[in-house]
Amino acid sequence: MKYLIVIFALISFSNAGFIINKSKSKSDMSKIRYGCLKSTNYPLEDALKVEKGELTGSDEEMHYMLCYAVKLGFANENGTFIENEFLNRLTEDVKKLEVKKFLDECSTVSDETPAKTIYLQAACLFDKGGEKLKSVNE
Repeated sequence: MKYLIVIFALISFSNAGFIINKSKSKSDMSKIRYGCLKSTNYPLEDALKVEKGELTGSDEEMHYMLCYAVKLGFANENGTFIENEFLNRLTEDVKKLEVKKFLDECSTVSDETPAKTIYLQAACLFDKGGEKLKSVNE
């Protein structure tokens, strides 16, 4: 499958400032975040950095990202992004075309573990998309 998505717990892409999660309320998203923080023993202050694209690559970070991405519906259990779910939550059609380009480039990145796969894909998205991705929702 070409397009992957596990996320955030990757990354709380929705909180990274470039996706609006149309299917979940802020309260639901907070519950998902805190559930993933608890289940992965990941600190909130570090999670907030992840959501801004400040990634360290630690095992704890990768597992948090996987949990969050899967529970938000942006990724599958294999740590790959679900392109349609990801793109459907963007607010502007122009941004969808730009983000699709980045997804196409980053969807081939994978690893033997789902957590590392979601981390590598998220890092690729932030690297390729940079400020464009971070500012979609600003």
